[in-house]
Amino acid sequence: MDTRDAISAPEYLQQQEELETAARESFPHDPRECTYAKGPLRQELYACQTCLKRTGVLNAVCYACSIRCHTSHELVELFTKRNRTCDCGTERIGTPCLVRNPQWSNLMLDKSFGGKFSPDIPDFGNKYGHNFRGRFCSCDEPYNPLEDSNMIQCILGVECDEDWYHEECLMGLKPGIIKRSPAHCDSDQGGNRLDDLDQLKPGDDAANTLQVNDNSISGDEILPLPGFPPLETFETIICWKCSSKFPEAMDDLVQLLHCDTLEYIPSESLDERIKTLKPGNNKKRTKRSYPTTIFLRENYKEILKENVRNHPEGTLARFLKKYPFMYEEDPIYSPPEDDDSSSVFELGIKELNTLPPEQTIQGLEAYQKIKSKLTEFLTPFAREGRIVTKDEVKNFFNNIKK
Repeated sequence: MDTRDAISAPEYLQQQEELETAARESFPHDPRECTYAKGPLRQELYACQTCLKRTGVLNAVCYACSIRCHTSHELVELFTKRNRTCDCGTERIGTPCLVRNPQWSNLMLDKSFGGKFSPDIPDFGNKYGHNFRGRFCSCDEPYNPLEDSNMIQCILGVECDEDWYHEECLMGLKPGIIKRSPAHCDSDQGGNRLDDLDQLKPGDDAANTLQVNDNSISGDEILPLPGFPPLETFETIICWKCSSKFPEAMDDLVQLLHCDTLEYIPSESLDERIKTLKPGNNKKRTKRSYPTTIFLRENYKEILKENVRNHPEGTLARFLKKYPFMYEEDPIYSPPEDDDSSSVFELGIKELNTLPPEQTIQGLEAYQKIKSKLTEFLTPFAREGRIVTKDEVKNFFNNIKK
């Protein structure tokens, strides 16, 4: 007998427990509360691409709706956005929110709704940038977790809508043009190799060049990017798009906080960028020739808050008062923790309670019938310590259908 697809009953049960534990760790919050009624929040959001393809309308859905209403849909995780209201169950999506209106669950199969469903009014204050199409950064590319690059979110977001940026793109390079995995360190990358690059002088461009032969870098990590501030030296950024909108306030902010800055210089390689920045290469270059990304250190809010208190009429303070989240607490709404330790089977029984009585009875009868036959089928395997093959499981369910 081929045992490659075989598994014992105890092993199967252990696997199920491990899967349920992993699921609880990945989704620790209670998915029974849609945030629509709470209005605009800074919250974890998802963009449903399935609903976008169906309606042609951009949307934002909250944590609970991503699980209960869009579980089989293509979702883009946006992490957090400020002042957003969930669109599920509104005119932007056009189908019922099953969290707020669980009575619609049994009608979702035929999508008819009996002509009784009336969608809620969406929040017209919601903004929808290219992140809601699954695009990120100034390069306007989908997020790829396999890329040799870190992504950093802009904290201000006035111009970029709190976009996420590749480190290379903040410098003006193209994403993926530099191979930063140690596995590539010996390959010839032309002008984009991380070794043999001239180190910039202090003050030229926040340079931090790392030689590839550094033994502290493991095979699973990516190499630091020359000219980019080390990740551990800052908490967040104000991207070059947003900083360019408030030049005077940003100059004051950099001076007050002693921030590292990074100029956005469209370049085809690191060599080209370095040559552009070298003194004497561009004698006519002025201080603000290139837009600048600002790197904010860990305690920046405390210093900014003190500035607003001590210099309320200053240029920087007036700017900060328009965007108080820059110096005040800016909490992220977090749904209640899910303290339900029920198994998948128990949760299925709970879901039956949301159905009409007649369907609930039919569902329970079907469940009991399958449970009884499955117990009868598995008992000999568990008692004798025998393995259950894939074919035997298939045959069992095929017989059930008959």
